[in-house]
Amino acid sequence: MSRIFDPSSLASKWLPKAAFITASLKLSKTAINQVLSCPFVNMKEALLSVRNVLDQYKKKQKELIKEEDLSKAKAIKEAYNKGKLVEMRMENLITHNAAQEFVDENKGQRFVWLPSSAQNPRHEHIGYYGKVFTVGDIDDFPGLQYGCKCAARMLDDEIDSKFE
Repeated sequence: MSRIFDPSSLASKWLPKAAFITASLKLSKTAINQVLSCPFVNMKEALLSVRNVLDQYKKKQKELIKEEDLSKAKAIKEAYNKGKLVEMRMENLITHNAAQEFVDENKGQRFVWLPSSAQNPRHEHIGYYGKVFTVGDIDDFPGLQYGCKCAARMLDDEIDSKFE
């Protein structure tokens, strides 16, 4: 029986319910600790991603206060945008790392490229839908590119349960 490798479902499994950054633009240790329990993420890259986004939020907040004369509270709320950017970054970090590890562990196995669940899938990936490839024979694999929500149906051996 073939198995499905779906990096997007992995990300949703490991993303915390709590926000990574609070409404006052502070780092949430609870959320970070939860994502660090994911086998595909290490502390250094998780903290770097979250801190980069936090810096972007703070920069946007300052711009809004200066250029649009917003109060600090309104500027924070608009810059934060419900934490969407940091959630996307963490989802992409999990997805990419899981896909890379999967590729490293499954070179030579055949798979069918499955359609993306993204609202706006990449045109180059649409051309791959339904085609059979061998892991490692092409430079791409579902989940390797930023924002990719494609999946793969493996045609050979069973896949490791940590990828489910």
